[in-house]
Amino acid sequence: MERSTGSESLVGAGVFPMPGGQTEADMATRDRLRLHGDSFSYASRGMNSLACRTACTLLVALGVRTLGVETRSGRFEGRALLVAPMRQRRLRANDSALLLVDVEPIHPRFRSFLAATGDSDVLVLDDEAGRELQRLGQAFHSHAVEGPAYDRALRKAIHHLANRFSEPVPLDDRVIWMMRTIESRPHCGLGELAQSLGLSPGHVCRLFSASVGVPLRHYAVSAKIRAAARFLGEGHSLTDVALMAGFSDSAHFAKAWARSYGRAPSESFFSRQIERDPDALPDWARQPAVEPA
Repeated sequence: MERSTGSESLVGAGVFPMPGGQTEADMATRDRLRLHGDSFSYASRGMNSLACRTACTLLVALGVRTLGVETRSGRFEGRALLVAPMRQRRLRANDSALLLVDVEPIHPRFRSFLAATGDSDVLVLDDEAGRELQRLGQAFHSHAVEGPAYDRALRKAIHHLANRFSEPVPLDDRVIWMMRTIESRPHCGLGELAQSLGLSPGHVCRLFSASVGVPLRHYAVSAKIRAAARFLGEGHSLTDVALMAGFSDSAHFAKAWARSYGRAPSESFFSRQIERDPDALPDWARQPAVEPA
């Protein structure tokens, strides 16, 4: 059921300056990436990718052109799209500037977006629903907003959008513990989680999948991928990145990265076309894992 927020855009309201008269041709020449711990933002001059992610993905056009996404169930087109997790999708936006926001399962509003998509691969949002993210994305891509100010603005924009949809029931405390443990220790395995909770591995998997909406195994891989992304642009070899992020070797890392982002990790880690914000993760992304009740 849709709920009206009554809130105004953070950028349009003057909290951040909006680039006047900016067109797609005026956007920054490099793609911009910022990590938020429970989500990430990627502003691009254009993109053509085939990917499948564990996150709910928000795709927002920053210029006049609409975005097109193809899945097994058909083609979806609009200025703001919400892609359900675990769906293979092809984004065709070679000449369209866009903001991509991955809302990870650990994000507090992930399940609101998951429920909103229902059985559909993609939910086409109306222009009003996507306007706050569009203006914020324009400011992000042009560096009119920086660092923690953008983190806070994006978090508010995501909550404003999620408030349009129904609120799911709270997560089981044991599931929250599992999520935080996996985030803080990517090497942690299913056996260790099950033993800590006093449950069988099968019970743990069923509990997690039923509560979160994605399989535990896929969630664990996505946590390793997010851990690896923190080393973007720091000069580490792919083998070192794979091991630091919890993968057994670089081959497994490369396969998982390519499946998630539609490109080989070498195209991301050593690309001069991607500018990764160097700031530390926000406070909310560094919550420690506490012992299960």
